[in-house]
Amino acid sequence: MTLGAAACYTIGRNEPAPAHGGVGKEVDILLSNLYLKLRELIHREDEAGQGMVEYALILVLIAVVVIVVLMLLGNQINNVFHNISTGLGA
Repeated sequence: MTLGAAACYTIGRNEPAPAHGGVGKEVDILLSNLYLKLRELIHREDEAGQGMVEYALILVLIAVVVIVVLMLLGNQINNVFHNISTGLGA
């Protein structure tokens, strides 16, 4: 496996990797690639998940408001439907 000159640089420095045989260079390149992939994975901006959480919070808020309104006005709503059903049945 031959490596280009650009692949022999170490992370964050423009110095060539130490000359300790072809294996050391390959290991340096593999570690550099691993570091870059992990850094990309950690700093990835995943806004799709954030949007889903926001929608879930809005739905929970709406559900709480509906429950509170039904608890406060439940008897009045029941009376209205009872009057309607009585009026249609008679």
